[in-house]
Amino acid sequence: MAFHVNFELKAKSKNIEWIRDYLKENCTRNVGKDFQKDTYFLTRKGRLKLREGNIENSLIFYNRPDLDGPKQSDVNLVRLSPESGVRETLRKANGIKVVVNKSREIFFIDNVKFHIDEVEGLGSFIEIEAIDSDGSYGLEKLQKQCDEYIGIFKIQNDDFLNNSYSDMILELGRNFRHELEKEFESFTSVVHKELSEKKVNVASNPDHACFRVKTMEEYSTFKTRFQLIGDLLIESMVGGRMISTFRLHSPLIGKHYETDILELPQPKVGTDYETGFEHLEFVIDSSFESFSNSHPDVEFDWKGTHKDFNPELRMQLGKYSVKFHHQTLEKVIEIEKATE
Repeated sequence: MAFHVNFELKAKSKNIEWIRDYLKENCTRNVGKDFQKDTYFLTRKGRLKLREGNIENSLIFYNRPDLDGPKQSDVNLVRLSPESGVRETLRKANGIKVVVNKSREIFFIDNVKFHIDEVEGLGSFIEIEAIDSDGSYGLEKLQKQCDEYIGIFKIQNDDFLNNSYSDMILELGRNFRHELEKEFESFTSVVHKELSEKKVNVASNPDHACFRVKTMEEYSTFKTRFQLIGDLLIESMVGGRMISTFRLHSPLIGKHYETDILELPQPKVGTDYETGFEHLEFVIDSSFESFSNSHPDVEFDWKGTHKDFNPELRMQLGKYSVKFHHQTLEKVIEIEKATE
């Protein structure tokens, strides 16, 4: 484990191309371009993030004030091997707060590290970290180094960011999630009422919900929005069109049901779904025949029961529907990935 003191800043800049050229010409080390996935976990204090990249892989805990301009950051860092498995362990133990995806070009001039970042959903930024890894520089020297490059790069006071990328992504996702939760409550209330009236008893929460879109443009838009609030587990071809599956960082909770797994299918040619939630899918233990026999007054759609993989029994509830399976969607995805 490494502990060190950073003095750092993050800023917007209209001079990114000039800064890149300057760093290429003057750097003492050009590390290259990294494609990084930063997962921030829920904590009682500070920030805990897992960085997964093709260059850098580490678990980082740090405390840093949310102030404009350069600031001190106390950092504990553990370097990890790629595919360490730490992410899933921490997800289950702590829960995920937010995920930031970015490409990062990394340069060093002596002890000063520079990042040119292209952050998904946010844009381009320059980040400067003056690093004291052994106590030989001191905080005053680190601040002086940052101030020097602020001048060289012509960074103005209103260019500084006082929030982290994670805070900015959280803010982008907050309003979308609020609207999504309202739609989920309305949708699941109707489904619950219909199931209750038909005396169809499901003992557990739905395994997942399906969110339909009308156009390919909407598919792209909502895929980006869902990645603000969840992990893309897989995007695969099913029934002649792509379907993206997400695990939300925290479940959507309605009065009657909750789920953290969402499916987002591309629209099929010849279909005309309204944009929004369209069906819930439940996992049942009994056979389709036994389940149907226990609900003799319900008309089921049996077409999907003949599928070779992950068969389904369906019932229509007005404009919505419910499907019943014998395996969770996450198990289905696990099988799909194992056969790729």
